Amino acid sequence: MLKRLKACALAASLLVTATTVHAQMSALHTSGTNIVNASGTTVQLKGTNLGGWFIMENYMTPIDSGGTYATDQYTMMMELSNRFGVTTERSLINTYQTNFITTADLDNIQNAGLNVVRIPIWWGMFFSLSSPSQSTYRTDGFTVLDNIINACASRGIYVILSMHGAVGSQSGSEDTGQASAGGSSTGQYFSSSTDQALTAWLWGQIATHYSSSNFGNAATIAGFDLLNEPVGGTQAQVVAQYNTLYTAVRNADANRMLFLETIDSASWSMADFVSPSSQSWSNVVYSTHVYACSSTPTTCTASQVTTAINNAITHYNSIKTSFNVPGYIGEYTAYNTGYSEWQSVQTAMANAGLSRTAWAYKANTTPTYCLWGWYCPTSTRPTTPNIGSDSSATISTDWSGWTTSPDFAQNSTIHM
Repeated sequence: MLKRLKACALAASLLVTATTVHAQMSALHTSGTNIVNASGTTVQLKGTNLGGWFIMENYMTPIDSGGTYATDQYTMMMELSNRFGVTTERSLINTYQTNFITTADLDNIQNAGLNVVRIPIWWGMFFSLSSPSQSTYRTDGFTVLDNIINACASRGIYVILSMHGAVGSQSGSEDTGQASAGGSSTGQYFSSSTDQALTAWLWGQIATHYSSSNFGNAATIAGFDLLNEPVGGTQAQVVAQYNTLYTAVRNADANRMLFLETIDSASWSMADFVSPSSQSWSNVVYSTHVYACSSTPTTCTASQVTTAINNAITHYNSIKTSFNVPGYIGEYTAYNTGYSEWQSVQTAMANAGLSRTAWAYKANTTPTYCLWGWYCPTSTRPTTPNIGSDSSATISTDWSGWTTSPDFAQNSTIHM
């Protein structure tokens, strides 16, 4: 009970965060190859991803100890809804969200000298799971998000909102919230005009909600990352969707900085992408992700990490002047190669003028296998509920225990 009360207190602290310091935050925009604030001063963004928060991924979150409903967030939430009803399902998800990340985590980020968090979001936060449409749009999906953005504002931390889960899934991966949507291993977003239109409409709602006329701490939001890892489509399809989503946001917020992702591989490096001028895009940042050893991360070497980062830097440098666009590494990791390699990676990106956010702030992996988390569980790791058999009360109690303190500790092998 004491732990639950403590968790509630931490969650409540998000609701009462003062906004009096938001005036210190300056809206960001691009200027040539730099991100700058309102006074024209260059701001290099350096921070971390709040992964596993709004979209639970099996390898890094307490999604389901039984495994049956660990496929993705959608599958897990549908089971909760089927067992307990929609109201209880949403209450349980809220319990997890208000405990997994709290203002204490933002204090950790601020104290480390970081100035940005990238927050993955998905359509399931804003629509009915069973029938996503404009008529089932939910504004309560903003509640926890608004609270954390306001709390970031009081700490001088910028926020990037990343659409990890377009309606229909843009990659078929669990990190979209709904793996293999429509039965496709790459998702159905790029083949469904209905899903594309609803995703664009959703971006318009998000942009309106966070416009300066509606949201007091709008300047805290560095920008919107329109589609996370859109590997389910061809480059032509991705460019077409970027144009649609770009327009949807611009119609609601003409001044918001936008992040456009390319994927750092043979066909998705920044060097292979179209120029912003060819599409009449302005105030955009080009982004990529760098995972040197995603298939065998436990054996990744410092040399492999260095090579991957240097390749990404080379790709960016090859288009930096001609495209006249800032660069951003939206996700990267040096795995368990050690503190000095992490430090070397950070220095290389900083010297190249690249903003960056590591993946990820926090992960549910054992202390000896903490490749993905800056904060990792200790030997007293909290309990993961069994979604298929535990009572709603037990699930709530278990997820209430996933606050970072006291059962997580900073990973000393990672330099941020």
